[in-house]
Amino acid sequence: MASIKRKSSPFIAVKPILNNVLTLDSVQKFTLRLAKPSPNTFKLIWSLNNEAIAQNIDSIYLDPGMLHSGANELKVIIQDTTDLLRNPSYLNYKDSIVWKLNQLQSNALAKPINRWTDTLETCFGGDQVLTVKKPIAGLEYCWYETATGTPIGTGTNVFIRNLSQSKKYHVVAHWKDKASQPSEILLKTLAKVERPKDVRIRIDKKKNKVQLTVQEKPDTRYNYIWLNADGSPIYEWDAFNGEYVRPTGANNKLVLDRSATVRKVFVQKVDKVTTCKSDRTEVIF
Repeated sequence: MASIKRKSSPFIAVKPILNNVLTLDSVQKFTLRLAKPSPNTFKLIWSLNNEAIAQNIDSIYLDPGMLHSGANELKVIIQDTTDLLRNPSYLNYKDSIVWKLNQLQSNALAKPINRWTDTLETCFGGDQVLTVKKPIAGLEYCWYETATGTPIGTGTNVFIRNLSQSKKYHVVAHWKDKASQPSEILLKTLAKVERPKDVRIRIDKKKNKVQLTVQEKPDTRYNYIWLNADGSPIYEWDAFNGEYVRPTGANNKLVLDRSATVRKVFVQKVDKVTTCKSDRTEVIF
């Protein structure tokens, strides 16, 4: 079988006009438009003043606070790493694109922007991801618990687990000896949904059925979900239609076939407004 070879030109890049010298007065985006092969074997390396800041992405954001006063150079090297070429002289072919930047003065780093606004609501005991919007290539992002100043992670994302109270967090961007102003975010923990405490078990020996009922005052804000030990939901069998059906209404009752052995299921209370869930209550019958 004949092997598939590329055309002699390994890629096409749209180059910027280099006659103009740019000045950055705010965070700006720099983008490549490439005619990519399939599979994509392009390797990209972005550098600012000969210091690598990103790789293998088509676009980056650049902060004027990363530039020194005077002449600066943003460069991206594009290399095709394939060996499927008709012309051997193109092996590991490289091209580059350069932006010339002139800064009249040194600027402060821009304050990071939170992706999901400055307040996030989270269920009691739940988890939350904090994310920087439009992260700047080459910057290091450090996250802290605001009240204590304790570092909790680095990077464009940080994962907060098992939230039990409302807290403020903030993120600071770093570049060499510079640090941005902190950007703060409030994680607001919603009220805890209490788990069902009283579940009535009623056995119908004639019909060989078991009915489980949550004994709580009816409240239209809440409903219940029933679960197997592995966490999978339990649906009731509709004998008339011959199928399992999803529950309707509050779902505070569950009818199951009576088992010859001991069986264990779980029930959770769900807030229909916030979708927050309680801890599971174990029911053995």
